[in-house]
Amino acid sequence: MRKFIIAAVLALGGLGVIGSFSEAKAQYPWGYANVYRFGGAYAQQYNWLPVYRYNINPYWYSQMYASPAYSRFYRTPYNVGAIMTTRAMTSYYFSPYFGYGMYYTTPGYTTWNYSPINGYRTFTLPPQRFVNTSFYSGYVPPGYILP
Repeated sequence: MRKFIIAAVLALGGLGVIGSFSEAKAQYPWGYANVYRFGGAYAQQYNWLPVYRYNINPYWYSQMYASPAYSRFYRTPYNVGAIMTTRAMTSYYFSPYFGYGMYYTTPGYTTWNYSPINGYRTFTLPPQRFVNTSFYSGYVPPGYILP
């Protein structure tokens, strides 16, 4: 019994020493979820958090901000459906070699709904991309594929 207790204490102490060298850190949550109920209605909603990134090095400086994405499923006594959006993103950069540039992407939307009265309906609005750079000598129209 004495050997078992000594072995257990040494094992737990070894785990404590190994754990003290760990670089693990708590992660920031991606988003949050809500559930709503009222009478016969039910909604489940997910909201992602916004994203902000920047990059600094000798060749360029850039920033990026993306708005939160969103999805929602709902059900009532009369219909059922879902709504989903993608992120909108704005980013820009400045470089002494390539000049400046800005990218903007609108969010995309898609939704569907079913009810016994109206049937099944869908709607989709794809995201749009806008580009303005000095490298390409001005504004590039939406939908233009850059080389």
